[in-house]
Amino acid sequence: MSTPLVSVVIATKDRWPLLRRALAGVASQREVDLELIVVDDGSASRPPEDVRATIARYGELIPHGGPHGVAAARNLGLARARGDWIAFLDDDDLWAPDWLRAAVDAGVAGGAGLVAGAYWIIDADGTVRGGQPASDPADIAAALSHGNAIGGPSMVVLTTAAVRAAGGFNTRLSALADWELWLRMSRRVACATVDRPLVAYTLHQGNMHVRDPAGVRRELTVLEREGLLAPGARAGVERWMALDASMHRRRRRAGAAFVSLAVNERRVFDLFSVLRALTIGHRAPRAAGVRPGPLPW
Repeated sequence: MSTPLVSVVIATKDRWPLLRRALAGVASQREVDLELIVVDDGSASRPPEDVRATIARYGELIPHGGPHGVAAARNLGLARARGDWIAFLDDDDLWAPDWLRAAVDAGVAGGAGLVAGAYWIIDADGTVRGGQPASDPADIAAALSHGNAIGGPSMVVLTTAAVRAAGGFNTRLSALADWELWLRMSRRVACATVDRPLVAYTLHQGNMHVRDPAGVRRELTVLEREGLLAPGARAGVERWMALDASMHRRRRRAGAAFVSLAVNERRVFDLFSVLRALTIGHRAPRAAGVRPGPLPW
């Protein structure tokens, strides 16, 4: 059996329609030999026949029992991976057909063990609402100590050996497990970026930080105790969660969070954010020139 260039790991649980969409992005990848490892973290139902068939075409579906959590599920995929590179795709995100090829090429050219990319922000209907540019590779390690400057697992491709050397994902964490791994890895390996947005991050009510903001705050304390964060990082994360709650029209939660920030950080500007959160709400951050519409791939 030939060794694949990239191992794609997807952790999922009872989200078959979303997984079906994500698998289409995996199947579309061009000019890259890949294997697919889908870890089912304790779903209550069996995947539909077409989903099982797609997985079987590219790799394997691993029952995980449990649920044991997304970090443990990803680590199981990491243990089974045979590729020189590894990509952890969230089951609610999308890849353009050129993503893996572009990421591996950037990593090889830069001698990097971690490659991050610019990405689109889409809503649950697949409409582009904004975007985030790629960070400067030279600044990634420093920027990560203030916030997750490169985004979630879907926007990152890594060398498998480097992830294993770092110990994989911290199983005490869930929503922030990716950020914590990026923090540790950015201090071990060189970083590279893909400037074209070839990944789409989906904003919806099922996002972990939307469902469980209290859990995010508990995990943030873990990162602080491990000495991974710069002073003031918590306030930045709290502001991001407040903006996110406002984008999801959770007005009271967003308003209360901005009030707390205004008091604790003594920033008058946050009082204006309270008014906006309670009325028209905030929008996804806009990349230069981005207008709402369909994905360009």
